Order: sequence, then C-alpha cells, then structure tokens
Amino acid sequence: MEAMLRRKFSRLLERFGLDHLVDDGNEIKDNTAGHGDKRLNELWESVQKEGKFSADELDDLETEFNHHREKLKEYKHLLNILEDQGSLSENSVYSQGIMKDDDVENLHVKLQDTHETLTKNFARLKEKVTGEKEEKLFRDPRVNELWERAKDGGISEDELESFKNELHHFDHKILKHKHFEEEARDSKRLLKDGHQHLQDKHDSLVKKAKEHGRWVKKMHSTLMDKVTTKTEL
Repeated sequence: MEAMLRRKFSRLLERFGLDHLVDDGNEIKDNTAGHGDKRLNELWESVQKEGKFSADELDDLETEFNHHREKLKEYKHLLNILEDQGSLSENSVYSQGIMKDDDVENLHVKLQDTHETLTKNFARLKEKVTGEKEEKLFRDPRVNELWERAKDGGISEDELESFKNELHHFDHKILKHKHFEEEARDSKRLLKDGHQHLQDKHDSLVKKAKEHGRWVKKMHSTLMDKVTTKTEL
C-alpha cells in the first residue's frame, strides 16, 4: 500500500512539474536549505555579536527576521499539503480532502512564488547585516546550489569552467520548461472561457511541458551526481 501511494505521489508531482521538490525516495526535500532556520539563526547571532546596530535598528531587524520565519513556515506548510495529497486514496475515508487539478496547479504557483520570495528576502537580510551582496550567477536556485557546491569542492579551474557552461545550458532549459508550464496554464484558462479552438495548442503545450520537465529532472540528477563525485575525489 505504501509503495502504491508513493507512486501516486510521484505521478502527481511529475504531472504538475513539482518533482524537483523530492529526492529519489520520493521524500520531500527541504528546498529552503539555502535560507532556512539554521542560516537564519546564524545570521541573527552575528547581528547580536557585532553590536553595530542601535536598539531601534535591532527591533526593526528582529521584526524582519520574524517575518521571514513566518514565510518559511508557510512554505513548509504548503509542502506538507502537497505530501498529504500523495497519501490520499480515492477510496479513503478522507477522499474528500483530495485537491482538484486546478487547486494543485495553484499550489504549484504559490510554492514557486514563496520560494522566490524567501530567496530574495534572505539575500536582502544578509546584505543588511553583513554588507555582502549575494550575486547569483544563474536564475534558478537549483542551478546556483550546484554551482556553490562545485566551487566549494576543490575542482580544478578548467573543470569548473566546463561545469559552469553545463549549468548555463541547464539554467536555460529550466527557464524554457517554466515558459511552457505558464503557456499551458494560460491556454487551459482560455479553454475554460470557451476558446475550444485552442485545444490542440493546449495539448501540444502540455506535452512539451512534460517532456522538458522530465529532461530537467534527469539533468539535475546527472549534474548533482557529477559534482558530488568530483568533490569526493
């Protein structure tokens, strides 16, 4: 039964382009690791130790930090809702809790938006506290994470440059995947408004989004294995 529910959960994630949120065992990954509780607490500790802020400034900063923590709780709550959907069966006594496709799509958008907000907020807080501005080389957080791992892994400059080129290609593909997802959502809304002549276009966009989604998932796994292998040598 558990294996069947995991497969159902996996199909749900893949269908709505959320499969990057889980690991190979279909366990929810904490994608807030880059700006989660640990790093936030460390940043707050540095605020208190440095003593360069006035009492009023400290009070304002604490409010901002608490706001970030609340946003982080919201993100994790959304992830938990998603995980619950994978454990519900249509024959279950809790089947009334199964979300409609449109609701899962809205959850997908909200997850992505909340993740981007968290990333930007943490970068802003870090810059305010340390004066260091985080320059992101790539547009997608997953790609930036791979790049940071590669830089910290003692890889040669030539290998690092080659890996960076691969990451630029990967970053572009992720952007393309997001574009097809957005186009598919827009065409679905138009179909609901009665523009039935767009059915073929919608079907084509959904197909492209799924194909690109599978490619992104496979490429992410390949690049992660590559950087892990090189850093362990």
